[in-house]
Amino acid sequence: MSGIRFLHPVGKSTLRQGITVPVSAQTVWTDRIEKGQSLPVSILYGEQNQVDASLRRINNSLGHLQFRYESRRQEGLRRYLRVS
Repeated sequence: MSGIRFLHPVGKSTLRQGITVPVSAQTVWTDRIEKGQSLPVSILYGEQNQVDASLRRINNSLGHLQFRYESRRQEGLRRYLRVS
């Protein structure tokens, strides 16, 4: 997906809570997620690691989508993102 630009540089809150999906990277199936709703997703990372997370439509004026991984059970992914 060339040409995709993120809204802001990756910072501490991104690594701790979730990554926002730019509008240009959203697809037809993501349009069905309404504000405040989420869908369960699996995030694959590293060699063969997987973690359950959610893809949430944030209830803000623009309705951004964000992969959320802020719970205790997703600590492995957060550690991976901090080191990588």
